[in-house]
Amino acid sequence: MQQKWLTKMLGLNYEIQYKYGMENVVADALSRREASEEQCAAITQVVPNWVTKVVSSCEEDGLAIQKRNELLLNSESNSKWSYQDAVLRHQKRLYIGNRGGIRTKLIDTLHSSQLRGHSGIQPRYMRGKQLFTGQE
Repeated sequence: MQQKWLTKMLGLNYEIQYKYGMENVVADALSRREASEEQCAAITQVVPNWVTKVVSSCEEDGLAIQKRNELLLNSESNSKWSYQDAVLRHQKRLYIGNRGGIRTKLIDTLHSSQLRGHSGIQPRYMRGKQLFTGQE
């Protein structure tokens, strides 16, 4: 929507003027609304679909379960591994489990990339290795 608005705004002649504090009565009134009890105080968090798939790929992976349990018991036990927001990482790279075929999907995606696709086995492997890890 912002891109559509930008193209519309580019065709107009306008000037942005800064109004200091109390001079900007309209903005001041909007920013100082009193909170009522009817307002919803819930926090919404959007989780991308790929994150859900990465988390589910580790559900039955023996190494992932072992490392996750170690980190939950003692987060300082292994400095190479981290577990935060249900995502397991090895040396700051996402750990991809065996379940759900997500490893194959990642390889296919890296292979058919518009920028550097079909570059051969070794470059594709190194690119994936920079981003993800599937074993220790």
